[in-house]
Amino acid sequence: MVRNFLVTLAPMVFLLWFGCANTQIIARADGSYMVHSTSSSESYALKGAVNDAEAHCAKQGKRFAMINQRTQYQGMDKTAKGVIGAVGALTRKDSDYYSQRNSMDTAEDYKVELDFVCK
Repeated sequence: MVRNFLVTLAPMVFLLWFGCANTQIIARADGSYMVHSTSSSESYALKGAVNDAEAHCAKQGKRFAMINQRTQYQGMDKTAKGVIGAVGALTRKDSDYYSQRNSMDTAEDYKVELDFVCK
């Protein structure tokens, strides 16, 4: 019984763990790194990139130093998103508004790339 539960649970945990990952660190030939992070908000994408870069450097016993940062909005057109959100708010019950107000946001609306070194 326990074995069946673990066999069923393991793939689900694997999918949840790796399905939520939104950052990737790439080593460059010059010794610098680039971390790529996506999120539904710019601040969360930046925070995720910085946190991963700091953790990467800490594993080496070094400190994170940012070289450059680039942010790109790659979600739905912001004007269209606002119009759709306003129309949607008029057609929803008040109790549904807060639970659905960000339904058009995706985990990849903002992309942040940080170039950094570990010193």
